[in-house]
Amino acid sequence: MTERGTRLLATLIIWGGFTAVMGILAGTVSASNMELDYVGGGILAVIVIFLIAAVMRSTNAIWSGMFTEYETFAKPKRTGRRRAERLIEMLDDDDLYDLETLLLERQEKESSVRRQE
Repeated sequence: MTERGTRLLATLIIWGGFTAVMGILAGTVSASNMELDYVGGGILAVIVIFLIAAVMRSTNAIWSGMFTEYETFAKPKRTGRRRAERLIEMLDDDDLYDLETLLLERQEKESSVRRQE
């Protein structure tokens, strides 16, 4: 599934859950046959406002790029260059110095062998 498809699926799940919760909440209130007093209506209004805010924040987080590191979830392609770059990033300064020294020594040996031929 592509990144866009994953985002769309996550958005549909969030809004579907919101719709289900609002339906259950509305059904419970209407089936209770009770009139909501000032406090009960206020609590219900606060719950609805918090639900709407949570759903909007979740949707914004999905689509605004909060989860742009999609590559970390996907299996990376095994290319030699990419693997070498990841390995070099993991090395500390001493290891990088040793690697550079080793590569320079090999390059000097190859150039001296070519000169002798």
